[in-house]
Amino acid sequence: MRLHASSWDRNLEEQVFKRLAETFLMRPLVALNIVVAVALAAFFVNSFDFSSAFKGVEWLWVLPAIAFYLLLNIISAWRLRWLAGKFSGKCVSFSRAFWLHMGGMTLSDYTPGRAGYVLVALKAQDLGLQQKRVGGRVLGISLASDFLVRGFFAVAAALLLVSALHSQAVLYAGAFLLLLSMAVLWACWRRNQFAVKILRLLPSGERLASAYETVFEKGVAKRVLAKSVLLSVAGAFVRGAEWMLLAKALGVSEIGFGALGVFTAFNAVLTALSFVPLSIAGIGLQEGAGALLFAAALGVALPSAAALMILVRVVESGTDLIGLRLFLPSRIPR
Repeated sequence: MRLHASSWDRNLEEQVFKRLAETFLMRPLVALNIVVAVALAAFFVNSFDFSSAFKGVEWLWVLPAIAFYLLLNIISAWRLRWLAGKFSGKCVSFSRAFWLHMGGMTLSDYTPGRAGYVLVALKAQDLGLQQKRVGGRVLGISLASDFLVRGFFAVAAALLLVSALHSQAVLYAGAFLLLLSMAVLWACWRRNQFAVKILRLLPSGERLASAYETVFEKGVAKRVLAKSVLLSVAGAFVRGAEWMLLAKALGVSEIGFGALGVFTAFNAVLTALSFVPLSIAGIGLQEGAGALLFAAALGVALPSAAALMILVRVVESGTDLIGLRLFLPSRIPR
């Protein structure tokens, strides 16, 4: 049984797209993001000869990589469903949560700082919730858990690089990322007007700031936070497996627990760059940093490491396109 378009809140949907459209047309920051993304992508692609790197790709390994990425999104959607039910006291449909999550992922791939994912908070009523602010709390706790886990994996990534580069500076950088991630988590549980001002600079900034502030409406039980963090850890390893399989497809890495640890630690750090509001979803930033990190850690040629990052972007952004189903006339199944 499907949820007909007539039962949707069309006004809210129109507000979402209107807000995004106004943001892209009017804000110089977003225009700068687009220019930077295009410039970085062009520079990155033109800097290497990828013909040899992609020539021997074993495409059979790409299919299980896509499956692992879908599993990652299933974990994220399950957490969305669980948190929404926890804070509302209602039974939430997993299929609705999944398609709402994928719709947010689709928009996040084309917005600075992945701000398009705020759709999850804006359309919480599609999960059958009447409380307008539940979506904001769910989004805030999910992001806080993810960034805390990214901080711990940043230290692991730094230690791996220290062993490869013998550089204490890299270790300090990892420690800085950990402290920054802990600061983000702290900010999510204590009102901070500076954080609100920063959020307002992003696309749909007013909505993001509102979502941020809803986290403080009620206390968050430690067991809820702990479970959310564990789901973030599980997701990091699943994504690490995805990247490892893509590296195997390119012939730059073998499959094993050691390789899984490397790719889990590095992907947690590199994907954080997609949240930096200097480029659309971190295009160019993530690829450039990833190419350097993997070339150093795996001891492979820079073009091969760069090809890996391009393949990651194509696979993940391409898979996220299934979220377009959210915006079709016949949308979220019950």
